[in-house]
Amino acid sequence: MLSKLSLKTRLVASFAIVGLILAVVGMINYIGAQSVTTRYEHISGTLLENLDNVSKMQTAAKDVRVAMLRYTQPIDRTTDYWKETQKTFSNAIVNYEAGKKAYLAMTFVPGEKELYEALDQKWQKHISVAKELDQWANQPKFDRLEFNQAVITRYRDARLGLDGAFDDLLKFQRQEAVAWSQKAGQTSHVAALVSWILIPAGFLLALGLGFVISTQVSRKIKDVASKLDAAAAQTLSRSRTRSKSSSAIPAFAPSSSTSSAASCAATFWQPASWTPRVSSSSKFPWSSAWKAQTSNRARKSSISPASGSPWPKA
Repeated sequence: MLSKLSLKTRLVASFAIVGLILAVVGMINYIGAQSVTTRYEHISGTLLENLDNVSKMQTAAKDVRVAMLRYTQPIDRTTDYWKETQKTFSNAIVNYEAGKKAYLAMTFVPGEKELYEALDQKWQKHISVAKELDQWANQPKFDRLEFNQAVITRYRDARLGLDGAFDDLLKFQRQEAVAWSQKAGQTSHVAALVSWILIPAGFLLALGLGFVISTQVSRKIKDVASKLDAAAAQTLSRSRTRSKSSSAIPAFAPSSSTSSAASCAATFWQPASWTPRVSSSSKFPWSSAWKAQTSNRARKSSISPASGSPWPKA
């Protein structure tokens, strides 16, 4: 299949596969980080907030208990201590309602609503008994012994039921926090494991692709180089053959007769106006005789006036 693809396509496909693996690793790490962040945000933003609100409600319920125990003490109701006890009781109710409002503003998770409804029922029973005892304690005259007996029996039963409901709800919130924390840890572990698997796998895949492609490319280069070497050897052989055939032909050397014929032809084809530049007769002894002979011939020859012929008479 790879043999049908061009070198450019192979390289692009190889780098695309390696890049895809890196993108998958990055995407898995990103999704894992986002999941872990979301889970921890739920723990810090929801579960811890619920724990804080429930703890405020539990603290307010304990303040009610403190006020009830103070009422059982033999203290003059005109003192500041008694007034402080009344203020503690009223503030406890306000604080509980504030914590309850903040708690109800959060979304319930599965199984939480039932526990809160049980807590609310226990609280209503508890606060109704506490308000009744508060009114009893603030009457002008009341039987302290009977009041203390009511606190020990009726209020104690209501308080123990409320404490159990608080314990159940707080336990549920802590379990939810632990569960979400474990989920975040598992998500982080899975993301890290997948990354550690994909990174070596991607490295081996890239190494394998590089080996396969480099082998094919080197094979192609060797084929091209061998063809070029063969072509160069063939060209060199042809040039050597031509040089040997040209050296077998003998060189042309002109003979003496050929030189004489060439010189005669050159003399024949000299222009009519050409005269040799002779400086003196001493260099050419035959020139004086040639001149004398020419002048004698001129004197002996005559031209007939009638005929106008330039040839001499016989």
